[in-house]
Amino acid sequence: MITFVDITKRIRALGELEKLNSEYHTLIDALFHDIRQPLSAIVLLSDTLLNAYNKQNTPQFEKYIATLKASSNAMRDLLKDFISVSEDQPELEGEPIRVNIKNIAQDVIHSLKSEIFNNGISIATDFQTSEIIFSRNNLRSILYNLLRNSIKYKKPGKPLKIYVSSFKKDDHLVLQVQDNGIGIAVEHQEAIFHKSTRVSHKIEGTGMGLYIIKRMLENNGGSIKVESQMGKGSTFSVYFSLNKDR
Repeated sequence: MITFVDITKRIRALGELEKLNSEYHTLIDALFHDIRQPLSAIVLLSDTLLNAYNKQNTPQFEKYIATLKASSNAMRDLLKDFISVSEDQPELEGEPIRVNIKNIAQDVIHSLKSEIFNNGISIATDFQTSEIIFSRNNLRSILYNLLRNSIKYKKPGKPLKIYVSSFKKDDHLVLQVQDNGIGIAVEHQEAIFHKSTRVSHKIEGTGMGLYIIKRMLENNGGSIKVESQMGKGSTFSVYFSLNKDR
């Protein structure tokens, strides 16, 4: 005889399995999305390295080798994080871990240092609250995508300034990434979170980054919002639930 308690347990188990499956597919999507940039950089560098070698331009060759190493390390770190999540970390069993936003932000900024330096970008940070219970790999992907978007959509001819901050608001920790880039038109601000949406086809991308971020957050009781004006930049606000019973 199947009791109401048995049915409730089975429904709960199915719900957890569905959530786990959703998080797994989100993680796979994020990995493929995030690995595109360092992989594309490696492919492009093969031609520039060959050209520098043929011209015996040692300074240029050394510069491109350093960039190649940075891109390779970034891709290695992404894969290492993905493997560690799959094998060692408990969040795939439904138990996220305590992570520090400040530490992960510093790691992401370091992985993007060549782009930051080459484009004369300045990044300021202010982490009033840093620790949350969340997937480390997902948090890294969220920060990586938001910073990469700020860099990609910088205003031509104007130095890009990015401000990353975090603070507590009610029962959420809010992570904000603000920039003075080209901004997003009001009519596009909702669509950018839909799957495969690209506002500009002149800028490289898949239109998956913000969609993946939204899924990661909603799977864990969070959300993401954007405030933006054309020509004045954008502010993305990420809300992480501080309620352990989410």
